[in-house]
Amino acid sequence: MVALFTLFVILFTSILIVKIASKILVLTGLSEEVAKFQAKSALTGTGFTTTEAENMITHPLRRRVISYLMTISNVGIVSIIATSVLSFIDIKTAEEGFTRIAIASLIFLSVFLLGKNQRLDQ
Repeated sequence: MVALFTLFVILFTSILIVKIASKILVLTGLSEEVAKFQAKSALTGTGFTTTEAENMITHPLRRRVISYLMTISNVGIVSIIATSVLSFIDIKTAEEGFTRIAIASLIFLSVFLLGKNQRLDQ
């Protein structure tokens, strides 16, 4: 159960980091939509070769924020995989397995809903 809670904390922290990074990128002059996309893109490691991506590396603060997101993503992905595996190791009964799957599903749903929360954006 501790691993499931840790998974929640890691996922929530990742969403919070993307939101903070996108707000910083907005303060550098990017639109809200572009900033969110570029922050998510950097955190997931799925960069695109577009003019928007080129604008990210020409501005020193944007480049620093994107660099931090790229570094954090490596730690986050490894942590998510490790805690996911630990969450489902040592299951003794089918009931315990279903309980953990249900808890993990609730965690993903709550993290998703928190990510969509407008108050969290502010």
